[in-house]
Amino acid sequence: MIFLVFIMSFFIMNIVNKCILKEKNIVLALGISILSTGIFFKFGLSIEFLKFSILALVLAIIGWIDFKTQDVYTLHIIIGCLIGLIFIGIEFFISKGISLDTILSFTLFIVSIIIIGISDIRANEEKWIYVSMICIYLLYFVLKGNLNFINIFSACIIPSLVIGALALAGGMGWGDVEIIFMCGLFLDFKMSLVNLFMGILLGGLYSIYLIIFKKKKGKTSIAFGPYIALGTGVTVLLGEQILNWYINFI
Repeated sequence: MIFLVFIMSFFIMNIVNKCILKEKNIVLALGISILSTGIFFKFGLSIEFLKFSILALVLAIIGWIDFKTQDVYTLHIIIGCLIGLIFIGIEFFISKGISLDTILSFTLFIVSIIIIGISDIRANEEKWIYVSMICIYLLYFVLKGNLNFINIFSACIIPSLVIGALALAGGMGWGDVEIIFMCGLFLDFKMSLVNLFMGILLGGLYSIYLIIFKKKKGKTSIAFGPYIALGTGVTVLLGEQILNWYINFI
């Protein structure tokens, strides 16, 4: 089963490379395949596996484009946020003991509306209101259900405020704020803080490497999105261990 997950992830990432990134990138495909396999090894065949595997795929697209162009496409962030909200809705249904058929019907309905909304955004039409309706619709389930809205809100907002402060200081871009906000929809508050730490740590280490080996000057900007993406992968696989180590350390 693990081998099948690896092969399927590799196949899907190659399709993404061809259709979205418009290039052949074996290294990226292998990286996502290994990460998805690690996620499967940790969570098994579960909602968490599906959620974090899709997050890895979305972040791979965003991070690679950011690495190549130092630009974060808002459309990709919107898609990632909507996927995160879909999983919030699915987790709500599961917590209520609702049948799998109902969950699948709900998911297909929402995905259909997303496709319509995204198509309208790409066409620069004003019907993107469909997308906003999805956000409101799913947040309703959070507010009415057993899911902790404060936890979700904090996971999105607090890391975004930290990155936003760094963006105001010129240390990062506003696209990085969007990425870290999107990740908060998939992670809880504690893991979002770990993710924030890992992203800054990895980005900082790479910056130090560039400065030491004089590949870039101190004030030269780098794409930070890839390191948020890498940090998220580390957080999904090892976040709890990192947090426990830190708590024991202090």
